Amino acid sequence: MLGVGVALSAIGVACSGSDFSSADAPKGGSGGMAGSGAKGGSGGSDSGASGDTSTAGTPGAAGTQSGSGGTGAMGGTAGGGTVRCSDAADCDDGKPCTLDVCLASGVCDNPPLCGGDTPACCNGTCSQCCGADDCDDGIDCTDNSCFAGVCTSLPTDRCGAGYYCSTDASAAPSGCVEVEPCDVDADCEDPNPCSADKCVNHKCTHPLCPDGGSCCTGVGCGECCGDSQCTHDDPCNPSICGKDLKCVPAPPCDSADKCCKSADGKSATCGECCVATDCADDGVDCTDEKCKANGAGFLTCTHEPNADHCPLGQPCDPRNDCVANQCSSPSDCDPPQEACKKVDCNGGSCQLSPVDCSHGQKCCATDKAPLGQCLTCCENRDCGDPGLGRCCMPAGTCAECCADIDCQLAMTNGGPTPQALVGGAETPCQGPRTCNVGKCADNTFICTATQKCCPGVGCVSALQLGCPATL
Repeated sequence: MLGVGVALSAIGVACSGSDFSSADAPKGGSGGMAGSGAKGGSGGSDSGASGDTSTAGTPGAAGTQSGSGGTGAMGGTAGGGTVRCSDAADCDDGKPCTLDVCLASGVCDNPPLCGGDTPACCNGTCSQCCGADDCDDGIDCTDNSCFAGVCTSLPTDRCGAGYYCSTDASAAPSGCVEVEPCDVDADCEDPNPCSADKCVNHKCTHPLCPDGGSCCTGVGCGECCGDSQCTHDDPCNPSICGKDLKCVPAPPCDSADKCCKSADGKSATCGECCVATDCADDGVDCTDEKCKANGAGFLTCTHEPNADHCPLGQPCDPRNDCVANQCSSPSDCDPPQEACKKVDCNGGSCQLSPVDCSHGQKCCATDKAPLGQCLTCCENRDCGDPGLGRCCMPAGTCAECCADIDCQLAMTNGGPTPQALVGGAETPCQGPRTCNVGKCADNTFICTATQKCCPGVGCVSALQLGCPATL
């Protein structure tokens, strides 16, 4: 039958893969890595705390000006959970039902992937439905199913002798309608557009789509009922279900625009460019050519000033290239936009230099520690002394433990659930270890006659089966 072949093909599409994968929640990122190239690597984007903080982040490290053709990497987040980006790849949120878009403002947007006539998102594929629960037609005698992303409601024989199941929503809630006597087909007119309405042996029959195809509720029989039943393996050359219920091509972009596929090939975006190399050089050495989406999601070329391509202390004018920034004292200079950097006025020019820390401390420039502060450690790998392998914040000191959980993890090391010790009253029992001023301490309890000992957990009721896990 015509509809079965098309629908089976669409099932493979509706159930395949995911779209735009990445992490669930935006987190603060570290500064961008330095790059090399004719213009040097681009600087990292603003880096701030993860979660819902409102403090803006600080830019990552600048790229270097050397070599030819290379580009630097960008990354990180600004405060408040806003994700910074240089292209759509930075906006991957790991959710197959959202689009990943880098706006021209340099922040990520993740709007819903599906809507309109195909509101259900089935693992990255937009459909009318994902399962039978999305397809209840309110008629008792029909079987509702989701086939290739499209709802179908087929009549059954549950109405009994002398009745037939009608898919007409205006019928009784049961859907059962009495079979009428007839002499000709015209006596059997049924409002269901999918039925053929025949008079057989002076009794009306209503065969569903006798010539093949799918029954499209309220419309009739056709090659397709929804877009998900049409081929769309190539997001730049998809087809949709037209008004005559046949699959027709539907290019997503105007002929003058580029169609840009996502990294996983599941979706596409239109624009004047797909990547930065599609954009013409504006002739200004200190600008970076970028391809970013505007507020409507259309990819356009931008030319963004980047002072990393200029001598220290000189800003980038997007029209006049690098310009001298004269000063007489550090107060005349813009404050540094990087953690662990300080600004000085040397020879009339503002210059950046690293922050100097004393007494063996280091300046913390990652989101794992207070930015720009001199501390003993900024992260665990800074703690090399035996038994002092954890960097505790906000003090920035090395210790055996920072919280109780560090001691409990060290004790159990992922081992099996402890077994109860047999004993009576006043049985000594080791409970969970705690962190006391940076060191793990043992805790011993005395179990009563109505308790039993679970090592690493403590005293529990003797009536309890087994022992709970220590973590």
